[in-house]
Amino acid sequence: MVRWFVPVVLATVLAACGPGRADFENRHVSELTRALRAGGLEVCSVAANPDGLANQAISTKIVDAGIDCHDERVSLIVDRFAEAEDRDQAARTFEAQARPRGDGVVWTWGPFTIFAVGDREDSVMDRLTEALDRLGAV
Repeated sequence: MVRWFVPVVLATVLAACGPGRADFENRHVSELTRALRAGGLEVCSVAANPDGLANQAISTKIVDAGIDCHDERVSLIVDRFAEAEDRDQAARTFEAQARPRGDGVVWTWGPFTIFAVGDREDSVMDRLTEALDRLGAV
């Protein structure tokens, strides 16, 4: 009985810790939009919300991007945080709310969470994921 118990407990503890998070170094949304364009996505719009949408966010930008601006688009809710702990808690909250995974995906990048919502066609999400990987988003 002990043979299977230890691995199960260890896996449960590791899963509860969640994925690693990005470093909390200063970044700018303009870097994100450049990376999206370099990754083959068109940036359709960028709208600012200076109050922040997520709990403890100090500001929010909503970036709409896609293969083109007519079909296959995704909205990125980009929340900026003053503290890494607030950013990481927001990411955990997004992950808990986005079940099953098809309902949303969240990354951390510098002081930001980047939450992808929308149609999320495979081709758009593949390009988005590659662009964010190149930026170092986690």
